[in-house]
Amino acid sequence: MALKKVLTIAGSDTSAGAGMQADLKTFQELDTYGMVALAAIVTMDKETWSHDVTPIPFDVFNKQLETAISIGPDAVKTGMLGTEEVIKRAGEAFEESGAKYFVVDPVMVCKGEDEVLNPGNTDAMIKYLLPKATVTTPNLFEAGQLSGLGTLKSIDDMKKAAKIIYDQGAQNVVIKGGKALDQEKSYDLYYDG
Repeated sequence: MALKKVLTIAGSDTSAGAGMQADLKTFQELDTYGMVALAAIVTMDKETWSHDVTPIPFDVFNKQLETAISIGPDAVKTGMLGTEEVIKRAGEAFEESGAKYFVVDPVMVCKGEDEVLNPGNTDAMIKYLLPKATVTTPNLFEAGQLSGLGTLKSIDDMKKAAKIIYDQGAQNVVIKGGKALDQEKSYDLYYDG
């Protein structure tokens, strides 16, 4: 059986704990062939622990996508995309690729932060990515942004957000709650209508 091919359209995390580096490690563990279209580079100030996100020039980003699409991915996953133009292109690339699955991880903040990197990206994700998503995997903050509910404070809030995101077009919604609601337990929520 031929190796399945997965394209991640994501940012680069220099620490390799997230972004395309983490995606490629996961793909390897799952015996799939990983490809990357790099959308942004994330660096961190070692003194303040604040993040800096530098988008890849769009023409370079687009050439990466064209190359990966020509290889024929079976699935496409998004991560940090950075700009509305890149978000729109990522949705188009999924359709052009002929891939069966589209995983949308709507990265809006760097880990440990709670300010949206680019507020216009939320609307772009709702318009260009969610209607095509086989599954979307927002964390609590991202689910609050996508649903328009703001801060999610309970499992009931998670359920409301999941339904709204599902109604925006995602076939399956997995809200990653982690320990944000309860320091003793971790809550994730799956919704498929």
